[in-house]
Amino acid sequence: QLRRFRENLKEKRLALREQFLERRAQRLAHRLGFGLGFDDDASAHDISSLGRQFSITEEEEDAQQIGSRSFFCGTTLLTSASFSDDEDDEDTTNNSTNYIRSTALELPPSEYSISSQRQPNASSLRRQAPDKDSLLLRHFPTKLPSEQVSIDFRDLGLSVTAIATGRAIRILDNVSGSIRSGSVCAIMGPSGGGKSSLLKVLSCRLLRGTDILTPETRIFVNGNEHIPLRQIASLTAFAPQDDVMCHELTVLEILEFSASCRLPTSNFPTRNYRKRLVRNVANALGLRAVRHSVVGSVEKRGISGGQKKRVNLGMEIVADPCVLLADEPTSGLDAANSLEIVRVFKKLASKGVAVAAVLHQPAYQLYMSFSDVLLLAPGGRTAYHGPPGNAARYFEQQLGFKVPQGWSPPDFFMQILVKQPQQIALAWDALASKYVTIREYGQDTAAGITLAAANRAPPSWLSQLILQTSRSFLRQRRVAGSIAGDIVIQTLIGGGIGLLYVDYSFHNAQLVNFMVSIGLGFTLTLAGTPTFTTNRDVVLRECCSAAGGGLSVSAYFMANFITDAIRFAALSTVFVLGFYPLAHPRASLGFYVLAALADGFAASGFGYIAGCLFDESGSLLAALCLALIFALFSGVHPTINQMPTAMRVVNYISHDRYFVEVLFVEEVIQMSEAFRMPPSFYSSSSDSVLAQLLAYGYFVSDFSIYWNNHFLRWLDLATLVSIGLAARVAAYLIYINLNAAALGRESISTTLRNCCVDLYHRLFRSTYLSTVSNPSIRPNPAVTDRNRNENNWPSSAATQPLV
Repeated sequence: QLRRFRENLKEKRLALREQFLERRAQRLAHRLGFGLGFDDDASAHDISSLGRQFSITEEEEDAQQIGSRSFFCGTTLLTSASFSDDEDDEDTTNNSTNYIRSTALELPPSEYSISSQRQPNASSLRRQAPDKDSLLLRHFPTKLPSEQVSIDFRDLGLSVTAIATGRAIRILDNVSGSIRSGSVCAIMGPSGGGKSSLLKVLSCRLLRGTDILTPETRIFVNGNEHIPLRQIASLTAFAPQDDVMCHELTVLEILEFSASCRLPTSNFPTRNYRKRLVRNVANALGLRAVRHSVVGSVEKRGISGGQKKRVNLGMEIVADPCVLLADEPTSGLDAANSLEIVRVFKKLASKGVAVAAVLHQPAYQLYMSFSDVLLLAPGGRTAYHGPPGNAARYFEQQLGFKVPQGWSPPDFFMQILVKQPQQIALAWDALASKYVTIREYGQDTAAGITLAAANRAPPSWLSQLILQTSRSFLRQRRVAGSIAGDIVIQTLIGGGIGLLYVDYSFHNAQLVNFMVSIGLGFTLTLAGTPTFTTNRDVVLRECCSAAGGGLSVSAYFMANFITDAIRFAALSTVFVLGFYPLAHPRASLGFYVLAALADGFAASGFGYIAGCLFDESGSLLAALCLALIFALFSGVHPTINQMPTAMRVVNYISHDRYFVEVLFVEEVIQMSEAFRMPPSFYSSSSDSVLAQLLAYGYFVSDFSIYWNNHFLRWLDLATLVSIGLAARVAAYLIYINLNAAALGRESISTTLRNCCVDLYHRLFRSTYLSTVSNPSIRPNPAVTDRNRNENNWPSSAATQPLV
């Protein structure tokens, strides 16, 4: 019946389409009259056949990247079938309104012409293919003059402190150049020339404390030296060399997440606008065929390496940047795809975007496609900056190096830069004033940039939490098979422990509780370690306070806490369901599950700490060590009374201690009152179960169990939840403190030190108070920095006002 229903529905859709085509052809005939040569007695079938010829095949749509199917008849625009980028081809026959509800392409009438022949055939109306460049990134907005950003840098120097020796290594040495809006600049040079380091400086991705800018560095934003680069970080996009993205998501999901987090609401107010831009960018980068494919990783096959490189670039283009910085976007791509990438760059430049890309051994055709070229010699020295067509003449006339016949100029330049870097750099420094100039802009440029940067503020914390949570759920859904395997293993572990202690007696209750705490604690601690180790690079890219970042780390942590809570609850529950039917403990099943959930919540928190402290391999060993230490200090053997006073600190923070305690207390509560009387009621104190409880040091009052006081077990459960919350807060603080340099923020230790220094000045330095109260005697920062450099004081990236 269902098959027949589908067949009937398909027939109705086809009949509806035929009726629509006939009605459209009739309207066409009435509008054109005798212009097409139709007789009055022309059959409806002949007229409808003319309407069918205007439909475009899927191959033509892919080639032309057309979102709406339209044609011109003289000055009259007729829409045959219009499809938005958000719809699939299977949904085009739902109803007749889908064919006429969208707008057609605004193409000039000159691209379409009507044949003068009066014949009712397909040649009566000819259609010329539109230009592909006019359709490329058609949904990408054009920058206003006040939103266009140009960056000029003079005498830019960068030193990096070596971790092993502690000595400063010069990476960039007095590099001068510019990245202008509306142009595409190629940064080229041999290995060790500082190409990637230059992009890190311009994108504000310097590591605090290790990357140090020289005092001579001068950076101008639209000719204004007083606008810091960090102020336009929200307007700048940086595509790193490595393909950093969530490998469990599809191409469209990755691009849509980046657009939702970074697109300004002024230009893209609704979700449909954002989806239209995302699909337009995916089509422009040649990702249409794999838009619904998972990216994949080394373990799980996904899209190819070249497609990952284009996805990495698309994550930044969908952010609608004013400045685009790409680190080797063509590496791993063939010549045809590399030209397509540069073609996208030129289209962005035509819309007012300043584009700079690092290239490694480009082809000559690719090299000539750029507007400007910046050549860097080894040691970070400028060798040439200007149009690519003038580079060969400059090397021949000024340096005496002529490109040999049959050589590619880029390859020849790389060879010369490796052999004679100092000579070429000195020659360019002597002629730099003739080639490098700083453009002067109007006074309204700074206000326009400030307004544009203010509109690029990241979404609210709650919006980020919703986006991050939905992405985390998507990731877990893609690895549902792995989670199902973990659930099966967890059930087998619980069942194995239950088989060892089938129908155990009260004398073995504490041993059974100890084994349960080990099985549950070890597995849940290990389950919490991969959360913050697998996608650490993704967090550092999205949450850094630089170009391409700006998201909240706390929102990312909270989203993972929410999604992992469901996984941990499932693991804890199936563990109890495998253990309880075999062991038959005296506690109820509901209470056993509740206690296991609380213990799993606490144990997974320590797994988070191990994952934030170490990498993927070291975190597993650290998690096992933590689980083993907490199991040894659970108070079973040795008991709490037998532990030395100094070692009891570990017992107080051990989640196994409170889990074993609450299970043992529940065992005693469920026993008869004849066994739960105080020891003084028996001829031998060993006959009372309270004597065994007191031997472990669990209780304060001898009568707490006798009078059915359940306060202690709820206190243990609350303590387990508190330990889990404290462990998660500690993991968050450890994460942001260890990755403070990569996130572009001050570490907690540095913040505390600065607070202590400021408090010291406020309390014990009277000159500080007088300086604050009298602004006229405040020291000049420029003079202070100059005196500091003259006295050989160590400079740091924090003292530089530019970046």
